[in-house]
Amino acid sequence: MSRDLSVYDVVGHDNYVLASVLRGENLYYGEREIRESVNQVGEQWVFGIEKGQMGAFLSRYGFRLADHWEASELEDRYFRTTNGIVTNQMNRTHCIVTGEKD
Repeated sequence: MSRDLSVYDVVGHDNYVLASVLRGENLYYGEREIRESVNQVGEQWVFGIEKGQMGAFLSRYGFRLADHWEASELEDRYFRTTNGIVTNQMNRTHCIVTGEKD
């Protein structure tokens, strides 16, 4: 029987930052601000994953991608009213994933 594991078991996180954020491409809402916040507390991101590559990354460690949520999907799920209005916009630099051990 496979055991559900988050990416935390692989890389120490259950969310990840997109590699383009580390390159400073400013493609996503909140990117500049989150990078500045991380720098202000003296941290530095050293690892990101290219958009669409999480499944390949996990498979190298014997996991398969079970769930993958981008900010836009989370907004639709948690911040969209029944009449279609998005009440909050999320920082678009991170994704949340769950992997399962093969």
